[in-house]
Amino acid sequence: MSKRLDSTRLQHLQYATERLLKRMYGTTLTNFLTDEDLQDTTLRQFTVMGEAAAHVSDALRRQYPQIDWRRATAFRNLVVHEYFRVDIYTCVGHRGQRIATAGSRIAGLCSR
Repeated sequence: MSKRLDSTRLQHLQYATERLLKRMYGTTLTNFLTDEDLQDTTLRQFTVMGEAAAHVSDALRRQYPQIDWRRATAFRNLVVHEYFRVDIYTCVGHRGQRIATAGSRIAGLCSR
């Protein structure tokens, strides 16, 4: 895959991460659980992140092994193909911390 396509995928990852964090910032679990639009936005951004991660080149994956490309792709597949198994608590809980960590790593890659 070309470097240009990798940079586009990284930009998509960065945008989805930033959008997700912006929407979730300051949101309580109660608010999240009662706001179906926020839940839909969250799942959509997870889908974008996973799809972008699935299509970066193997060279980029090897270059940045600190990013869990496989996990992002696997969660996307869960959201899309096994939506009935998605635990909405998981989306707002520890996944939020993982998103923040991954987002800062991806932002670093995009600035290079």
